[in-house]
Amino acid sequence: MPLVSQLCRAAAALLALAGLSASPVHAQAYPTKPITLIVPFPAGGTTDVLARIFAERMSADLGQRVVVDNRGTAGGTSAAAFVARSAPDGYTLFISNVSTHALAPNLYKNLSYDTLTAFAPVSLMTTSAGVLIAHPSLKAADARELAALVKANPGKFNYASPGNGTGGHLGMERFRTLAGLDMVHVPFNGSGPARNAVLAGEPPVMFENIQTVLSPAQAGKLKVLGVAADKRSSKLPDVPTMAEQGFAVTVSSWTAFFVPAATPKPIIDRLHASALVALKNEDTQRRLADLSTESVGSSPAELAAFVKAEYDTWGGIIRAQGLKIDN
Repeated sequence: MPLVSQLCRAAAALLALAGLSASPVHAQAYPTKPITLIVPFPAGGTTDVLARIFAERMSADLGQRVVVDNRGTAGGTSAAAFVARSAPDGYTLFISNVSTHALAPNLYKNLSYDTLTAFAPVSLMTTSAGVLIAHPSLKAADARELAALVKANPGKFNYASPGNGTGGHLGMERFRTLAGLDMVHVPFNGSGPARNAVLAGEPPVMFENIQTVLSPAQAGKLKVLGVAADKRSSKLPDVPTMAEQGFAVTVSSWTAFFVPAATPKPIIDRLHASALVALKNEDTQRRLADLSTESVGSSPAELAAFVKAEYDTWGGIIRAQGLKIDN
């Protein structure tokens, strides 16, 4: 064989080997720039607080900053739509919850994305109980007394929520329906603004995540009327569950990481590993315990199954109550 031909074949073989090794090297290099963590609610709410805890730990693990970007409008659906349209390159990460992945798709008529197919799951991160809270001036010590008070004054009480289609909204609607209450819904742009309104006394009640109310409750600025979970909270052992008071209302909250669909598996795997590192960090565990939030962690497949179950469960409740939101 002529020498030139041999050299050409050798060069071709080397190029082929280089091509085969390019993909793993590229995957190992990720990330090479900051990652944007989209939070579908305003700053100050539960999801935002957790996002910032995880972002700090993941930044250290990934070697690139994870930058929190709050996009809190339309019950989180505008943020979800933004993520669904984003490039599937691993540089747009989404921390979301029951509102965007189970409630909104069953409530809104014309979402621009399919919740079950627009996102690739990364990991379920946390779960926590919801609680029914009230301003201290409200003359009710628990959910039963609240129901009696509202029935005696139909149409005179408003309730706050983090927004249309959120867990706080639907939880209160379920309570209102079960108890036969005439109350007016006042939606806010996120749990932080809604909670501040209750702290000010108007509206005087709402469902909120337990972690954000412990401090003001202990300071006497709020009172907790019921725990919307399967069992009482160790942080509030004297507060009965909603079910103990005769109201089958569960408003548990969860957070999970997602990326746009079609994000390469090696990138998902890297983010998944980093999320678990953040979750298992000793300081993170302490901070979650202080917030009465349970750390979970899951595989992407487990998160996909979890979201589907949540979607189906809340869909049944929403259809049973005949709720729908135009958008």
